[in-house]
Amino acid sequence: MTVREALGRKMRRAIATAFAGLGLSLVQAIVPTQGPPLFVFTGMAVFFSAAMYLNLGIRCFQCRSRIGYILAYGGSPFWVSKRLRFCPYCGLELDTPLASVKRAA
Repeated sequence: MTVREALGRKMRRAIATAFAGLGLSLVQAIVPTQGPPLFVFTGMAVFFSAAMYLNLGIRCFQCRSRIGYILAYGGSPFWVSKRLRFCPYCGLELDTPLASVKRAA
């Protein structure tokens, strides 16, 4: 598994969770119920937590810099763009095997 694949997997999980939270909040609009809109609040909490993880939690495996926003902004929401070849902070090539990366302490 390469660094690109590992980062893509983290990014896909975060975006899938965000879409699930958004879908959960839309259930309340489709199926109106009596009482407080619990699905809306729960769905929005899941959506914003996944968005925060995408922006702040996805980090470079070598320098531990936050690169989730750069990954999501640069390409598709489901994979890391091939145009992004290196970590912009430490220069780690994204196509190197994950096992050979020296991780920061």
